Amino acid sequence: MRVGARMDVKTMVRWAALLSGCLLFPAVAAAGSWRHSASLAVSGEYDSNVHLVANDEESAWIGVVRPSYGLSWSDGRDSLELGGNVLFERSTESVASDRNDPSVFLGWRRANPRGSVGLRVGYAKTSLRWFERAEPEEPQEEGPVVPDEPEAPVDDPRLYGRRGSREVGSVSLAWSHALAPRWTLGVDAGVRAVEQNSGNLPDYGEQNVAVSLAYELDPRSSVFTRASWIRNDPDNRDDYYSTSAVLGVSRRLSDNFNVSFDIGGNHRSPDGDGIHWQGGGAFGYRAQRLEVSGSLRRAITASAYGGFVETDSARLGLGYAMDDRTRLASHVNCRRARAAADSVLCGAGASVSRRLAPSWTGGLSYYYRLRDDEHAPTVHGHIVRLTVSYSWSSN
Repeated sequence: MRVGARMDVKTMVRWAALLSGCLLFPAVAAAGSWRHSASLAVSGEYDSNVHLVANDEESAWIGVVRPSYGLSWSDGRDSLELGGNVLFERSTESVASDRNDPSVFLGWRRANPRGSVGLRVGYAKTSLRWFERAEPEEPQEEGPVVPDEPEAPVDDPRLYGRRGSREVGSVSLAWSHALAPRWTLGVDAGVRAVEQNSGNLPDYGEQNVAVSLAYELDPRSSVFTRASWIRNDPDNRDDYYSTSAVLGVSRRLSDNFNVSFDIGGNHRSPDGDGIHWQGGGAFGYRAQRLEVSGSLRRAITASAYGGFVETDSARLGLGYAMDDRTRLASHVNCRRARAAADSVLCGAGASVSRRLAPSWTGGLSYYYRLRDDEHAPTVHGHIVRLTVSYSWSSN
């Protein structure tokens, strides 16, 4: 991505934030309701292989404090949201990796009888801890893949990032309109500016547009089609493009059970070699005490090395409420990135949480990780975490 293009994206982020902020001031004097919320989560964890490597494994104790605040306003037609949090993390790793990562967003949405329109502006900084496989001195055009969110939380394993930091500014727009009683048209568009202080990973920008059309067959079923276009422009490299089209169906089999499927094709340039299929399915079941969900999907995601990469993912989750205060949960998930060297990261975990008081919750969780890179040994890691959280809301 060229420097000038990146500065243009940042300027758009600032102007969009200013525009959304201007919408907030009339709301103060208008009729409507305000809602405040705040939370504080404190956790301590033990990681048996904090870098998830085969050689020179290192265990670490990690402490995390995450305060957050949210402010919202609504008058039934317009709604505004402002929120943010900061992640403070300290660990006993041999190489210092303190984290002080802020994240903020501002959003506006207007609803009408036939649809809605919304604007959202966000900024997030992420400090990376997990290491990648060692790179050659001269980086290749294709290499180990870092997905859109390089460091994944322990309850959602994905591929890993280098030590360093990453800043992302984003602006997104969502619009929907009912063309007829059963037909709905939707448009989503967005831009992102990504600055990476992490090895030789380039800064890049991304612009995307998606158009969807849905038709309601009956109160329980609908079919939809979606076409999308993404441009990825990394620093000092050629631009990459991804074009996709999918057709899908969703069905509510009962009041508690939903399923959806979609399938389509994707073409990438200039590194694509024809059309590749993408799509998948998902289901969700919710009863009085039991929740079960699962998904299986092939998708095209952005690579931090520039361009796009094909990923396969699967997830199965289970939750059970023992009573009004205690909940058990478990999940298994796996993600494979297809690049010059395929990389797989899988995990399984279980947790128990209990409401200690109206605003206090405590939890204990265990998580197992497995990483299997092509031409590299398989590595394992275990994480045990204890968490106490406090939450408050004005209503």
